[in-house]
Amino acid sequence: MELQRLGRLHDAETARQAVRHARVAGFDNVSLDLMMWLPGQRPSDYLASVDALIALQPDHASLYILELYSQAPLNDVMRAGSLTLPSDDEAADMYMAAMARLDAAGFEQYEISNYARPGFRSVHNEAYWLGEDYLGIGPGAFSTVAFCEIMPYPCKILNKHWPDIPIYNDVKQLTKQTLDADGINIDAICGGFPCQDISEAGAKAGLAGERSGLWFEYARIIGEVRPRYIIIENVSDLLVRGFDEVLSTLASLGYDAVWHCIQACDVGAPHIRDRVWIVGFLPDTDERFIECW
Repeated sequence: MELQRLGRLHDAETARQAVRHARVAGFDNVSLDLMMWLPGQRPSDYLASVDALIALQPDHASLYILELYSQAPLNDVMRAGSLTLPSDDEAADMYMAAMARLDAAGFEQYEISNYARPGFRSVHNEAYWLGEDYLGIGPGAFSTVAFCEIMPYPCKILNKHWPDIPIYNDVKQLTKQTLDADGINIDAICGGFPCQDISEAGAKAGLAGERSGLWFEYARIIGEVRPRYIIIENVSDLLVRGFDEVLSTLASLGYDAVWHCIQACDVGAPHIRDRVWIVGFLPDTDERFIECW
C-alpha cells in the first residue's frame, strides 16, 4: 500500500525477489532503501518494514525521511485519501527504534540515514561528504572538470579535495580557446561572483563596482562556452543591486532563467546566510527540469 501511494511500480515481493536474484547472480554487496514519515504510515508499519529489510540480510541500508515538495503528486493522493503525515514525535520514535534494531542486527550507523555492515560503507556516499572527486554518470549526475579561483587559500582547499582538477586562476584571462586546448568540455557552469559591491555591508556600487563587476567576465565566458545550464549564486542583496542587469545579460545571450532565495538554515545550518540562486537554461530545455526547480 505504501509503495502504491508513492507511485512505485513494484511491490514488496518484487523487491524481495530482486535481492534474491542479485545474490544468485553473485553480487556480494547489496544495499536496500526504506522511506519513513509516509502519509498514513504507523510506527508499527515502518518497523515491520525494517524487520523485513533485516531479514533479507543486505550489506548496506539507507533509511530516508520523506521530503514532500509542494508540487509533488503525493499531495493530491493525500488530499484524495484524507491521509496525513505522522507526527514529529512518531517520526522520531520510528527513527530511534529503527536505529536500535539495525544496531542489534550488526549494522553500523555511519551517517544520519545510512547503515552498513563492517567493511560495507558506501564509498560513493563518503566521497560526497568528504568533498572528494567523482565521475557523474546517469540522469542528474555531474562531474567537476575545472575551477576558476584566484585567492590562495580557496585554491588550497580545492587542491586538497580535488587534486586532479585544474584551477584557472584569473577569470579575466580564461577563454573558451584555453578550455578547448586543455580538452575540457562543459555542460554546466556553476559559481558565484564577488558580492562586496552588492552586499548591504559593502560599498553598494552594485555591478558597477570593481569586484562585483566581475559578473561581466562570468557572462563573457558563458557567451563563449554556451553551456546548457548556468547556476549563479550571490547574496540576496543582488535582488536590489544588479538583478535586472544579470537577467537581461542572460537574456541577451539566449538564456531563460528561474531563481529562488535559499537560506543556510533551510538546509540545516545554524545561521541565516541568505543567498539568491539563479538557474539559467537554453530555450529548448525540457519543461520538467524547470518544474523540478
